[in-house]
Amino acid sequence: MKWSHFIQAGITHINDICYEVIPGFLPESCIVKIIQEQISEISSRDIRKYYNKLLSIMPENWKHIDCNNVYEKGEYVSNFFFYVEIQKFDFSLCTTKMFYKMLIQKLFQPPVSN
Repeated sequence: MKWSHFIQAGITHINDICYEVIPGFLPESCIVKIIQEQISEISSRDIRKYYNKLLSIMPENWKHIDCNNVYEKGEYVSNFFFYVEIQKFDFSLCTTKMFYKMLIQKLFQPPVSN
């Protein structure tokens, strides 16, 4: 068993071993399942040993930040703009309604009848 097996199974960041919605780390059984789906010849005992080692060497403040979703939020500045004729639009501020109207105006062509 090596740390590369975690990486090969897609466990590369702390949040890969955390629940998505609720605070806390995934149980050993989930980690065993994730790794054994990719590399079946590894024993669950070895995976559990490495997982517990990972949790024990992780700084406490990392555990708090990642598993309790305590992040510092900064202001997001969009880098995506698009133009319709001469008007500039910030992509992050557009609504579905705006996109739909632009789509209809720009892409819809009435059928040509014979």
